Amino acid sequence: MAKVYDPLQSYLCSNYERSSMNCLFEPRTIALVGATERKFSVGRALFLNMIQQHLEDVVENSHFNYTVYPVNPTRKECFGKKCYDSLLNIPVVIDLVVIVTPAKTVLGIVQEAAKKKVPAILIISSGFKESGPEGIDREKAILDIAKKNGIRILGPNCLGFMNVAYNLNATFINCMACRGTTAFLSQSGALCAAVLDWAVKVRIGFSAFVSVGSMSDIDWGDLVDYLGHDPNTKIILMYIESIGNARKFLSAAKEIAISKPIIVIKAGKSRAAYKAAASHTGSLVGNYDAFISAMKRIGVLVVDTIEELFNCALVLNKMPHPKGPKLLILTNAGGPAVIAADALDISGGELSILPNSIIDRIDQIASPGWSKCNPVDILGDATPQDYVNILKILGDEEVGDGLLIILSPQDITNPTQVAELIIPIINKIKEKIPVICSWMGANEVAMGQEILVKAGIPEISNPDTAAQTFALIWCHAKHLREVYETPHLEDVKTLLPKAKETALSLIESALSRGLLTLGEVESKQILKAYGLPVNETFTCTTEEEAIKVAQKIGYPVVCKLYSRTFTHKSDIGGVFLNIKSDDELREAYKSIKYNAYSAGSYTNQDEVFSGVTIEAMLSGQILELIIGSTTDLQMGPLILFGTGGIYVEIFKDTAIALPPLNDTLAKHLMMRTKIYKAFGCSSKRFPYVSIDELALILTRFSNMVVDLSCYVLECDINPLCISIKNDQHSTNTLFSNNISVLDARFTLRSSILDTSPLVIRPYPKEYIWTYKIPTLSESLSSAENDHTLLIRPIQAADEPKMIEFHKQLSTENIKKQYVPDVSFTDLIAHQRLIAICCADYDRSISLVAISEDECIFGIVRMHKLPARPNRADIRIVVMNKYQSLGIGRFLLTRAVDVAESEGIEVLSAHVLDENTGALKVLRQLGFTMERVDEYYYCQLILTDIRHTNTQITLPGVTLASPHKIM
Repeated sequence: MAKVYDPLQSYLCSNYERSSMNCLFEPRTIALVGATERKFSVGRALFLNMIQQHLEDVVENSHFNYTVYPVNPTRKECFGKKCYDSLLNIPVVIDLVVIVTPAKTVLGIVQEAAKKKVPAILIISSGFKESGPEGIDREKAILDIAKKNGIRILGPNCLGFMNVAYNLNATFINCMACRGTTAFLSQSGALCAAVLDWAVKVRIGFSAFVSVGSMSDIDWGDLVDYLGHDPNTKIILMYIESIGNARKFLSAAKEIAISKPIIVIKAGKSRAAYKAAASHTGSLVGNYDAFISAMKRIGVLVVDTIEELFNCALVLNKMPHPKGPKLLILTNAGGPAVIAADALDISGGELSILPNSIIDRIDQIASPGWSKCNPVDILGDATPQDYVNILKILGDEEVGDGLLIILSPQDITNPTQVAELIIPIINKIKEKIPVICSWMGANEVAMGQEILVKAGIPEISNPDTAAQTFALIWCHAKHLREVYETPHLEDVKTLLPKAKETALSLIESALSRGLLTLGEVESKQILKAYGLPVNETFTCTTEEEAIKVAQKIGYPVVCKLYSRTFTHKSDIGGVFLNIKSDDELREAYKSIKYNAYSAGSYTNQDEVFSGVTIEAMLSGQILELIIGSTTDLQMGPLILFGTGGIYVEIFKDTAIALPPLNDTLAKHLMMRTKIYKAFGCSSKRFPYVSIDELALILTRFSNMVVDLSCYVLECDINPLCISIKNDQHSTNTLFSNNISVLDARFTLRSSILDTSPLVIRPYPKEYIWTYKIPTLSESLSSAENDHTLLIRPIQAADEPKMIEFHKQLSTENIKKQYVPDVSFTDLIAHQRLIAICCADYDRSISLVAISEDECIFGIVRMHKLPARPNRADIRIVVMNKYQSLGIGRFLLTRAVDVAESEGIEVLSAHVLDENTGALKVLRQLGFTMERVDEYYYCQLILTDIRHTNTQITLPGVTLASPHKIM
């Protein structure tokens, strides 16, 4: 695929300023505070690592890209280099300060760095928040100074980092990592040292090697953002203990994972923290479950062991992603192949089926006893030439989605010779599918393993591990595809403007009465407002009132306890089903009242028993599901779906996902449960379930969770019932098969949050406007001229519309808008369009001008620059026949409004000199222009607009007011 100009990868402007992250990882000048010649000290090891490649041979550092200035007030020189007593006395601008002095001295050093306007600091020293209250205060004081002065800090309490491509070793590990394309980030310094030692042995190379320490400032999000845009990095590996700023990390990782694999191992899988949760949902979700759910949502591969981490990296670095789950195995040993097949199946892969044409061809050259199926076992007497001949046959046809070659050392099968002979064949096969070799053994196969590794072919000695690695990579590729599958529902169209207003009224009423839970009645009212089908419920405080209601809706009915005390009513005898008469209802009422008082406290009888609820009894076979939400301390609100009813905690057939959901994400959430296999099947014993209807319910539930995340801690819908008979008790005729919420409960936050706890930003409804095309154009029909356009943020479902939009662009239009020229195929490539349509709204907001018949007339895209979140690149494209109608000007004006709301300080654009229309509008908006070769670098300083209170107006264009959507 040809490269499309992207400011995130290439800064073309002549006045580009290096960011603090650039100064950290690619410093031109470094000050090492604490440099010394004292043996076995961190200061000595660090200084020597930075100025030389071999500890025993001190050399001048002229061949490096940076200069190191030692700082130590007790020394005049260090290894022949002048020592400075203070940062302030260094006569040059310093990009990076590295601190290895005791914790109590660090604050003063940071103050000096601030005075010297240093952009980046690496603090190796320990003794901060990990050491107790005094260390916490010390760290806070340092951060306050750093934030006021725009300084970025890596650490403290870390090992440092290596930028291998830059030849910089800013750690006290005495060996440099081999150069490669893998970045390794770790929260454990000890693990860093061990991994580095092991990687040298197995020839794994790194582009960067970072020990993050306490992450007081620079965190996972910063590092993934920086390395994701680093051309020397192809894969990012992470060892994570705590997530830190989850929203920032997820935002960065979501953008990067589309083009670069991110593989994570997470320490800590305990569920103990959630044992006291107040609902079924809370008790089912542990913090590791939340982490896994978050990683699935953004396309990050999570593994369980260090071995898996590096095996996956090894294969992804050398081979293409598999297009399917089917693995072909070639072996000279049956037992290891069977073990590999078992591991493959358990891990989510499959054995490919060997076609008859292949079997016939192998029959002609293999030993008579070969397996004649996959695994292709050519027996222990296979010669090196047998491997070559059979590999050529297997490579001629696409038999599988991956190939595993197993070799067990035998008298006839020479491991070294086989490795040498098959490399040319593997190089051809790997152009289509990934190939993994497994040379089993130690000394006898060592030379063959070395030959394969040097040739860039992944070699994993254990066949089961190799098969598992293929399956992991396939599952990751499959899931990444699912995450960015184009949804069919439009989020904008499922918004219910009155729903939030209704919900907040009920919540505020409860809070004003000191209640932190909403009962079934109020809960169902909120769900109904959001368009969910509920089985209508009536509250009754007396027996007679309950009987009147039952007679009105018709028997049979369900009678439940109405109480603020009990969450699980059935546990204390608070639910009576299939009541068929007045007498049965009277008995049920009395029993519920007695059971409630027996199980509850008498201090407040009204809370223990406030009456009963009456609702229609669904008849026929019923399927019970659960939909819920809970709040994780790190990942915020989560949505749960699965098998419901009273056995929900026994079966534990549930899956979780992060909101917001669209219909595609909702379906994939359902697919991760066992009960999903029953959907779509209809029988006398089991109701038919519409997957589309359930997806719509989940999407609407997600909209509710998003809207109420500052107010609601947890919500349970249990059960959501689906009946064979359509009893028509549901209040929403959109849903068939009598899908109804039978019971629900909300748990409110004790204090309302000021900011949303969502870690994935929802659709920005606040940026929706209408625009009436103000002038007639002779080239358009009267119907086309009469358009009122909706200006709104782009969404995942817009990908097909974007393809149609690009079809309408002329060659000249494309040439003007894109630097450099790009083909139509590149413009509509799925990978490019998902980067626009599925972008994280914290990083990129694209506004589309869309007609009533769902056609895109124009788009303006604004994307924050990596490592510079206060700056954004902007570009605009308007369909040819709708140019000169003010659409572009309106889009750009609204984009400036969005930028101001998002805290952007500088907007920049790169515009070809022949695109005079765009340049004219940008000038009207106050952009400055600088000519750079054949294009203009345009820039708007938004802080100037804020300070002068400037109101941007456009000649001849009336701006419409934004929609007020709650």
